[in-house]
Amino acid sequence: MSGIVIPVAWDEQGNAIATAIFDHDENEYLVDKAGRGEEFLSLIRQEIEAKGVVTEQADKKIFTIREYQLRVNG
Repeated sequence: MSGIVIPVAWDEQGNAIATAIFDHDENEYLVDKAGRGEEFLSLIRQEIEAKGVVTEQADKKIFTIREYQLRVNG
């Protein structure tokens, strides 16, 4: 899957505490903090290519990332 990392939740100081991947078809996949998910807090607004497992919980898509790489444009 490829897309852009976006913040989806913030703490009281305005720091991102959760992220999602917004793909090119305008689908949003919440990044599971399990696995490598914590790393995505430092990748906000970056375009990535990722592999992992997508599950659904309460009508939301949850993406558990196994591996990823930044996409370089140009």
